[in-house]
Amino acid sequence: SNKVMDQVMGELQPYLDKTPHGEGEFVGMRTKRSAGLATKSNTLGEKMAVHPLVLGVMDKMLLDHCHNYTLATTTAVSIGKGESLQALHRDDSLYPFRHPSPETVITTIWAGSDMTEENGATQVVPGSHRWDDRRRPKRGEVIQAVMPKGSAIFYMGSMYHGGAENFTDDFRTGIILGYSMGWLRQEENQYLACPPRVAKHLSKKLQRLIGYNVHP
Repeated sequence: SNKVMDQVMGELQPYLDKTPHGEGEFVGMRTKRSAGLATKSNTLGEKMAVHPLVLGVMDKMLLDHCHNYTLATTTAVSIGKGESLQALHRDDSLYPFRHPSPETVITTIWAGSDMTEENGATQVVPGSHRWDDRRRPKRGEVIQAVMPKGSAIFYMGSMYHGGAENFTDDFRTGIILGYSMGWLRQEENQYLACPPRVAKHLSKKLQRLIGYNVHP
């Protein structure tokens, strides 16, 4: 809901204000990226990361090939005025798996602000999760995930996607919460991002989700 998102953005904004812009084309020269969100916003951790609908989707998508999954990445991405198109990529390219194959990563992007065609709503290539490793997206295959603040999208780690151009004067913020198989190394080192002194104050469910858990 907008009320929850307002609370989350209020908790994250001091960190985003201090975050520098990126230093490369892929991360964005006019984009701010802030990670380790489970320690920066309690509301995000307890209301969004463990949202029953989200975990229900993850159960269906991931538990066929693992005993448990983890919250692998938590990043707020604020795309600024004049940012260019990000290269289309797959989130599971972090791992050396061939495509198509069973999904190892499922990502959610929550709209911290309205996402429009003008301000950089995420580019996605529907159907690309079925492609092999030779095929590359063509511009005509790309659509944008336009959605109002407080909404979320789910996409497979094998689906091509990327940030888009922001033609407005305001930052557009998307909150990326990515989940991966429990036997894979997490993209974000949660034991540093959320050390024991912080993790001990989280709910048991969130503790397990960020990795304070053993995969059988």
